[in-house]
Amino acid sequence: MHGFTVDLFESRCVVVTGAARGIGRATALAFAEHGAALVLVDRDTNVLEATAREVLAAGAPSCRTLLCDLGVEQQRNDLIRSLEQESRIDILINIAGVFERTTDPSAWDGELWRRALSVNLDAVAHLSYGCVTSLTKTQGAIVNVASTRAFSAAAGAAAYTASKAAIVGLTHSLAVDLCRQGIRVNTVAPGEIATGIASADPDIVAELVGRSPMRRLGEPVEVSSVILFLASPLASFVTGATWRVDGGFMSA
Repeated sequence: MHGFTVDLFESRCVVVTGAARGIGRATALAFAEHGAALVLVDRDTNVLEATAREVLAAGAPSCRTLLCDLGVEQQRNDLIRSLEQESRIDILINIAGVFERTTDPSAWDGELWRRALSVNLDAVAHLSYGCVTSLTKTQGAIVNVASTRAFSAAAGAAAYTASKAAIVGLTHSLAVDLCRQGIRVNTVAPGEIATGIASADPDIVAELVGRSPMRRLGEPVEVSSVILFLASPLASFVTGATWRVDGGFMSA
């Protein structure tokens, strides 16, 4: 039986998007602590390089950084070509995302929808398909990060909600389509997590904490631990699943 040991991901190469901050940073560090080599993807050069230094200090044997605005298709194409230079890719973690509210929830905002769908959905699909050949060779895994907003709307955030709900559906389809190639695909749906986005407004934090059965926000590491499990051999018979990490928020 497999165990969650320090060297669980030794000799594995893990690609993490949105790796500079928040859940992405916590996930990169967690994989590093368990022996993985990392490829970190983000569009923020300075913060990404700082995270890479932390990843190496945490124990990763190697860490490569790739700059990419995942909302731009040509940059995604360039990213996939860069990833093809890796000797192997075992795990793809799609975390990068954007959250914006519209100022008028009853009006169409085409630019906001374009940004939300291009980063939150198109990039997940594009990178997943772009890594199929490499992941087939390693019998690898994909973990996509959606949100509990896929199941519960937030005012003025229709584009975000739609994009995250679509990730859940995409994961179901990819899990079925890629199963015969030995690739598992799952989704993690975080609730309210103490990242820069969620904790920026004290009034909003107080409201969210008051509605949470656990009376607190989640921590990024509490999401990354579930991501690690789904990417690991411990979850070898899990595919097409969506795991909520929300402190019981959706059950209340």
